[in-house]
Amino acid sequence: MNERSSRAHSLVTLNLTQSCPKTGKSVSSKLFLVDLGGSEQLKKSQAHYKNSNVDAATRHQRTEEAVQINLGLLALKQCVDFLSKASRSS
Repeated sequence: MNERSSRAHSLVTLNLTQSCPKTGKSVSSKLFLVDLGGSEQLKKSQAHYKNSNVDAATRHQRTEEAVQINLGLLALKQCVDFLSKASRSS
């Protein structure tokens, strides 16, 4: 979380290794835990309300911020999808 956003996103990677003392064999795995914190809806950002007390420049800024938040979430989703597919193929 930062001072400019109420959204918090997390990505945790756990590397797990299990070994069998009798055989000496081991198995390694990765576990990805992701919390995207939710997407930004224009309706909730009040960017589309023309009758609100917010001027046009502020509405435009809120719209741009909502778009950038959603683009960032999309990029993160694509990274997670890629990592997931790569780990399944190896």
